[in-house]
Amino acid sequence: LQKIKEMLQYPLDTASYVKKLVNAKHKIIIISNILQSTQECLNKVHQAVEKSSVKRKILLDNNSAYNNASIEADKEEPAMAEISSNNFRY
Repeated sequence: LQKIKEMLQYPLDTASYVKKLVNAKHKIIIISNILQSTQECLNKVHQAVEKSSVKRKILLDNNSAYNNASIEADKEEPAMAEISSNNFRY
């Protein structure tokens, strides 16, 4: 910028422009840091949701398997009782 300023017949006051650029860069860095920390927080939330979903699915699958086993056991009990009662009729 200094070389351009020296080459021009009507020199520009570049100090104010440089100051504005430095201020803009500073603001961009601050916003970038905020966005980065927000992204990290969102990633942690996403991981927590994934863990919770996996745990919930496991619990539901286990509960479903338990219910199915209970239903099968309930179906077998009357059949076993019928077999037992038939054995005593002799």
